[in-house]
Amino acid sequence: MVLNKNENYSKAIRYCDEAIYYDKDAVKAYYHKHVSMVGRKDFEEAVKCLKTAIKLKPEDKGMISEYKKLLEQKKQAHTAGQWQMKNMFSDPNGIFKEEKDATPFKNLQKVPDFDPENPQCFFEISIGEHYC
Repeated sequence: MVLNKNENYSKAIRYCDEAIYYDKDAVKAYYHKHVSMVGRKDFEEAVKCLKTAIKLKPEDKGMISEYKKLLEQKKQAHTAGQWQMKNMFSDPNGIFKEEKDATPFKNLQKVPDFDPENPQCFFEISIGEHYC
């Protein structure tokens, strides 16, 4: 499908869904939807689509081979995601590298001036006539 080659996955999925709506046995629609889902890195949905296509056409050895590759891709993506999450919090160069605790302000009447040594985020909230 040209849309998948052009990485227009959302549009390709819409067309595949429309084809499936009109023909529940549209093997090519399930196959192409799987390709789009892989392009979007949605491996769970890609597996579902490819399984359905294989159930509809079990003699297709190409889809069975593709299914094995898909399971390996899914496993690699899962492993990479676990590694990223682990390093996000434990790696000193990760995104959460709090050097020191922020100093809390109490009973503010106004938002304090910015202090580069202690950056914080403030929200002004009013409930009824009360200022919080």
